[in-house]
Amino acid sequence: MTDVRNYDSKNLIPTKKQGVIIISTWLLVTGCQILGETWLQEFRAIWVESDLVNHVAVSGVGKWSDGVDQFIGTAPDDPMKRYDDEAGPGTTVDVALTPNKPTIFTRFLDEEVSAWGYGFHASCWDIFTKYSTPNLSQLFAACLSMPTGQEDFLNWGHDYGGAGMLERPFKVPTRDTRFPDPRTIPIIFRSDPFHIPTLARTIRQTARLQNDVFLSRVNFRHETLTKDPFSRLFPDILQLITVLLSTSEIHAVRLASPVFASLQLSETFWASRFQAGHEFDYIPEIIDHPPESWRAFYLSLNIWALNHPSMANRKRIWSLSKTLHGLLSQMEDAPCQGSPLQTWFETSARPDDTSTFWHTAACASTQPDGSFVNGNRGFRARTLSFSQSLKVQRMSVSFVNLPEGVFVFGLVLIDHNLERHAIGYIHEGNKVDIDLPIAQYIQGWELALHTSGVKAVALVYEDGAQSSWVGVPAGTPRWRLAGAATLSAIKAEFDAMKLVKLSRTGSLGELNWLNNCLWYPQVPPMGFFYDWNKGDKPPSEFKLPMTTVFFGEADDMYSSTLTEIIIWIFDICHITGIEF
Repeated sequence: MTDVRNYDSKNLIPTKKQGVIIISTWLLVTGCQILGETWLQEFRAIWVESDLVNHVAVSGVGKWSDGVDQFIGTAPDDPMKRYDDEAGPGTTVDVALTPNKPTIFTRFLDEEVSAWGYGFHASCWDIFTKYSTPNLSQLFAACLSMPTGQEDFLNWGHDYGGAGMLERPFKVPTRDTRFPDPRTIPIIFRSDPFHIPTLARTIRQTARLQNDVFLSRVNFRHETLTKDPFSRLFPDILQLITVLLSTSEIHAVRLASPVFASLQLSETFWASRFQAGHEFDYIPEIIDHPPESWRAFYLSLNIWALNHPSMANRKRIWSLSKTLHGLLSQMEDAPCQGSPLQTWFETSARPDDTSTFWHTAACASTQPDGSFVNGNRGFRARTLSFSQSLKVQRMSVSFVNLPEGVFVFGLVLIDHNLERHAIGYIHEGNKVDIDLPIAQYIQGWELALHTSGVKAVALVYEDGAQSSWVGVPAGTPRWRLAGAATLSAIKAEFDAMKLVKLSRTGSLGELNWLNNCLWYPQVPPMGFFYDWNKGDKPPSEFKLPMTTVFFGEADDMYSSTLTEIIIWIFDICHITGIEF
C-alpha cells in the first residue's frame, strides 16, 4: 500500500523523483508544528485512496521524520499498531496531508494509488476519541471544507486556543500560525497534553483529608438560619443543588445564604467538579481511576495544576476537541437532500445539464482545481426542479452553529399545494420559517454572503418586495439573486456543513448590476442607473463586494447643491476617504 511517488512541496504537483509522498507539518486539533519533542512527532491520519472519498480510514500511530525540504511520514495502516511496536508496524501507508488541491490525488487513477488526508497528533487523537468515536466520513468531509491557509493550517473558525491568528494578505481573511518560527512556540504548546506523569502520580497518591484541613467552619444563630428561605429545603436537596451549580455560583450562593455557607460540601459535590461542564472536565482519567478523596484531589489540583504546562495544554486541546465534536454532532442524521449533480467529490451522480443557464450567487468560492487557502469550497451539488413555476406558501431555513458563527444549513420550500421541497442539510429542531400571507410566485432571494458561506436569507416576492431576514445578516455583504417570477429550478452547492452557493434558472439577459453583484453594506434601491466605462455588466466572480456610498437623502433633496466629489487614495487603488 506504500505509494512511492513524490510531490513538489509547494504546489503538490507530481514529480518524477522516487520517494514517499510529502505531508503537512501542522496538526488539526493543536494547531502546532512538528517539533523535536517525541509526542509532537507521533501522528495518526484519517485518509483515503485517490477518489475513494467514501472509504475513510484511520491509521495507526506513525512518526514524522523530515527530509531536506519536506516532511516525510509513514504510519501503520492498522489503527491498533504503532511505528515502534516490538513485532513491527506491519503494512504501512504514506499519506499526503492537508492538500489545498485535493483533485491532484484523484486524477491519476491509472497509476499507483495516492493516499491523502488529514493528521492529528496521536496524543490529541487520544483526547479527541476518549469518550466518543467520530464518524470518520463526516470528520474527513469537515476537514475538506476548511481552508488550508498558507501553511496548511486548517481554518476551523477559531484561533486554536491562541496558536493561530487571522491574516488578510490576500484580502479574504486567511488563518495561519501565530508561531511561524518553531523556536518561538511557548512551552505550553510544546507540552504533551495526554501523557502527564504528574497527574497520574497525584491521582494515585491523593489521601483523604482530615475534616478540619482547609475547611472554614461558620456558625450562625438559629434565628439567622430560619430567616433564610433555603432553610425550608431538606439537606439532600441542598446537596443536589450544589452539584448542579458551577463553582463560581457556589461561591456566590455561600456568600448570600447562611444555610449554604454552613453546609458541608459532600464528596459527591467535589466529584461533580470533574464532570462535563465543570472546571476539571478535561481530566477524564479520574473517572476511570477515582482518587481516595475527591475533595483532596480537587484542592491539590488548584495548588499545582494551574501553572503546569501539560495541564494547560490538556485544557486547551480538550476545549478544541469539544468544539469539533459539537460540529460533527450537527452533521449527524442530516443527509444532503435534493437531486445530486456530479462533482469531483460525488463522481457517480448525473452531470449538470449544460443547456440550463444558472444565475448564481457566490462569494470567495474556490474551484476544485484552485488553491484553497481561504474562502469556501463546495463539493456537493443539489437541484430542485418544479413541473411548473414555483408558488411558495412558506420557506424554512435550517441553520448550523459553527465557531465562525451561524450559517445556512439548508432550505425547505412549501408550495401552494403544501408539498415539501428540501435542498441541503435539514435540522428540524433548528429552523426558522418565513410565512407568506398567501401563496405566490417569487423572484428569488437576497442572501447575506460571508466568505465562508451563506449567513442569512430573505425572500424576494413576486412584486419585488423583500421579506424579513432569517439568520445573521449584520455586517455581511448582500446579493440579490432575483429575476422573473417564473422559477422552475434551483441549484445549491454545499460543503460538509453549510450552503456556499445558490443558483436559480434564468437568462443571460436578466443579469445586471442590481441582481448579479455582491454589495456592501446593502443592495442599492431599485431604479438606480449604473454608468460604467467598461459596460453595464458586473464581474464574473467576486471575492470582495462593491461598496456603496450615498450622498443626500432618499428623496434626492441635496443633489442640486453638490458641486464636487473628492476621493482620497493611498498607493494606487486603496480608497481612504470620500469628500462631498
